[in-house]
Amino acid sequence: MILLRWLLRGAVTLVCVGLLYMVAAWVGAAIQVGDTVDTPDRPVEIFVQSNGIHLEFVIETPDAGPLSVVAEQLPGPRPLYLAFGWGEREFFLKTPTWADFDLGVAIGALLWQSDVLMRVSPVYAAPSGPGTRRLHIGEDHARQISLFIETSIRFLEDGSPIPVDSALYDQAGIFLEGLGTYTPFYTCNEWVNDGLKQAGVPTAAWSPFPHGVMWNLE
Repeated sequence: MILLRWLLRGAVTLVCVGLLYMVAAWVGAAIQVGDTVDTPDRPVEIFVQSNGIHLEFVIETPDAGPLSVVAEQLPGPRPLYLAFGWGEREFFLKTPTWADFDLGVAIGALLWQSDVLMRVSPVYAAPSGPGTRRLHIGEDHARQISLFIETSIRFLEDGSPIPVDSALYDQAGIFLEGLGTYTPFYTCNEWVNDGLKQAGVPTAAWSPFPHGVMWNLE
């Protein structure tokens, strides 16, 4: 009986913590931070994409700098855009498609502090569709987002990124060693949200799920 009582208490505690987390995420998504960004005379186009669970940045492929070096690592012709998705290492490597989704891996990624990777994919045409938000921002804002992405990738002293092999994935994109720590409070979606905040783009106060970012960018 004592063991059963403790098990019940533990289950109730987990449910309460989960509910508090969801409420906090909803409140954080509802609070917008950042000043209104006026359309500049010479706007730079960037995109935020969502597959319903995971957000990523899509930016024009630069002609120079660290992200240009990253583009050179991709197979195939040089793309017009690069998609950057930061995320938990084990979940990335063990979930090449949603058919491979494992609840245990997902829960483990969400509950513990974990190492991260950067997924980089080539994009050959401007993204569109309901899971895409197109932003026209100033050059300074765009430069801040590019710098934010750069500082989330681990580079060697010679300036080259560190690739991570994964035989499970197709050759359309690559994984690179990332910088940072994935936690329940700093998820792949909050990474995108953080990048928007650092660039001064109006977005959610806190958004561990994609919906808060997407709502605020409508």
